Order: sequence, then C-alpha cells, then structure tokens
Amino acid sequence: MTSIYLVRHAQALGNVEGRFQGHTDHPLTELGRSQARFVARRFKALPVHYVYASPLQRARATAREIAAMLGRTLYVEPELIEIDGGDMEDKLFDDLRDAYPEQYRSFIDDPPGYLPVGGGESYGDVYARVGPLLNRLVERHQGQVLVLVTHGCTLRCMLSHALGGSPADIKEIPWVGNTSVSHILYPDRGAPRIPYIGDISHLPDSKIT
Repeated sequence: MTSIYLVRHAQALGNVEGRFQGHTDHPLTELGRSQARFVARRFKALPVHYVYASPLQRARATAREIAAMLGRTLYVEPELIEIDGGDMEDKLFDDLRDAYPEQYRSFIDDPPGYLPVGGGESYGDVYARVGPLLNRLVERHQGQVLVLVTHGCTLRCMLSHALGGSPADIKEIPWVGNTSVSHILYPDRGAPRIPYIGDISHLPDSKIT
C-alpha cells in the first residue's frame, strides 16, 4: 500500500487579498506561517518517507515546516505547481468578475469549460501533467508514505485522477482550505481509494481560508 497525503499550502498574501495567485509567488502571511506549523504537527507521528513541494514559495514554506518536523529532506517537484493563470495572474477576483465574466464563472464552477486568457493553462492542461506525476511517484515509492504540498487547482486535478475521473469530472472535487489534507491510498492491486478530502481538523479554529 502506497499512501499519499496531499496538502494545500498555508495562507498566502494572495489569499488574503483575494487574488488569482496561479504562478505568482506570494509569501505566506503570519497566519499562514502558524497554519504551517499546525499541519506539520499533524504528521509528527506518521511514518512519512518523503516530502515534496511545488516550487512556489507558499508551498515550499509550508512543506519546509513538515520536513523539519519529520527530519526529512524537502524535494521540490516542478509539476506540483499551481495552474498558470495567463493574463488573469495576480489580479483581484473582484476585478476578474467584471473583466472576464465567462472565464471567471467557468474557473470557479465549470472547470471543463474554463479557457485561460492570454496564455496560461486550462484544467485539462494541469490534469495532463499531474496524472502522470502521480503514476510516477506511486511507481517510485511503492509501499511508502509521501506528503505532497501543492495548490488548490492542482490538488483538485490530482484527486480527480486518483478517482479515475477525467478533466470533465474535476468539478465534482470540492475546493479545499489552506493546509487542508487529503489522503489517497494506492493498494498493490485494484483502484486507489480516498479516505478523506480537505480535512483541516489540525487547525485550532478549523476555518477554510
């Protein structure tokens, strides 16, 4: 059995300001740094073998707390990066609602229909890179426990892939909060199963941000 814990990064400046962060490399807030310490404690008693993170600093800073708690090396995995927002990068969601109403609506509620503005990635593009990544990690780390620190859109695509879905099914995966933990189990035979999605019970106030 291979066990993968997917962690969304802690609260970053873009979360507080209501921005489309994408590849924009915002740092953690003070609350985010506290959240990262709380999620690290969650893994203290677990036999984690490897910790991976997206290259963006909000994910690396979160993963660094986990790796330090466990005494593990932190590995940066480029394909764990968030969706590329193209021209929507770093803009306020309130402004995007007015400037790109159709893209805004589909980004939030209709992933299969979302088309990026001015370059960037669709959900299908993200799905196409993270599905093979999951397959490679499971093959490389058979029987081990992994923690992957990533982002909201990327995480939804990974969970959809694990459930045997397609890009069209991403909308069935809920949005999850900062430092939420989702768990995928890959048995030696048979389909993966997901015991839970988006758990934030390690946070003292258990609020989704």
